[in-house]
Amino acid sequence: MPQSPQGQPKDARTLPTVWALLPTFLVIVIAIYSLAAITHSRPVTRGAAVPSTAPSATGSGAASSTLGNGAPFGFATSATGSGATNTALDAGASTPPSTPSTTSSGVVNATAHQAASPTPTTTTTPPTTTTTPPTTTTTPASSTTTPVSTNPAPATGMSLAFTAGFTSSSLASSVWDTCFASFVAATGCTNYGNTQETEWYLPTQDQVSGDALHLVATETPTQGTDVNGAPKTYPYASGLVTTFSSFNFTYGYVQVVARIPGGTGTWPALWLLPENGSWPPEIDIMENYGTSTLMEATLHWGAAAGQEAYRDVTSSADLTSGWHTYGLLWEPGSLTWYLDGQVVYTFTGSEVPSQPMYFLANLAIDGPAAPSSSFDIQSVQIYH
Repeated sequence: MPQSPQGQPKDARTLPTVWALLPTFLVIVIAIYSLAAITHSRPVTRGAAVPSTAPSATGSGAASSTLGNGAPFGFATSATGSGATNTALDAGASTPPSTPSTTSSGVVNATAHQAASPTPTTTTTPPTTTTTPPTTTTTPASSTTTPVSTNPAPATGMSLAFTAGFTSSSLASSVWDTCFASFVAATGCTNYGNTQETEWYLPTQDQVSGDALHLVATETPTQGTDVNGAPKTYPYASGLVTTFSSFNFTYGYVQVVARIPGGTGTWPALWLLPENGSWPPEIDIMENYGTSTLMEATLHWGAAAGQEAYRDVTSSADLTSGWHTYGLLWEPGSLTWYLDGQVVYTFTGSEVPSQPMYFLANLAIDGPAAPSSSFDIQSVQIYH
């Protein structure tokens, strides 16, 4: 038989004493329960949808309530004077959020509450503003990046002085010459100064389509003349354009959006020559010798060997694929070359030309080349 703390056996003789004390015990229990009912309210179940302890209304009668949905994040929706309901998502709080406050505009602002977090500061939401849910993502910056070909001139204070696109079906003869200045365009021309060239330039090789000018070189025996005016057959016909008759300038920024052909034997170039017909000087904005990633930037200030400065530039991009931007900033005593918006070469010195010059673009052939090649130009812009 179990023993009491005093070591005496517990038997039926102790029961009358217990029954005598039972009424007193019940009175004490009832008194404690009554006191608890008076001093404590009913606890709120975590995550239940319950009204806030003191909902307030806007001037339009809009109701404010708190939704406890156990979500990890919450957002507040503003109530306007149209009777919208102002709510806040509760992230698992064991008690409702604090009582919302009414602003001077009549908009009720609820504060989201999270358990075990500092109480957020209540802020006034403008009547027309809707808070974006946390799942909203930001558009990648790359989607709104401006293409290099549309960048303005890199020098401040300049304005656009010459611009040419190729949206029509034919070349604008009022803007573009199709031969060197000393030749009759209808019969064609070539560059006698480079004896390795094997093309004869003809107007028919300057073709416009697809919003671009195509200087097309074709392997077609073509009748021309040599430096003495005697008849000569050239294995290729090709295209050339200049602004000799329409536009020349001294100092400025030239920007050309183009695509080179690549391929052995092709020699596309963008360049400037003096308006008075003399040579030198010559500024080569871009020359390419049949590769897909290499261009050359050059200044010729004399005819003697070594009277030039140049830089071979290797591009990380394939210059035969897609459009690329070639630029030249010509300032007093300074030349700066650009490729796709990046500076690739700078030359400074008294050798920099200071006389009016005009623009040329051509596709020369200086060796065996593909039966057909095209140097494509999308636009030419000159700032001054």
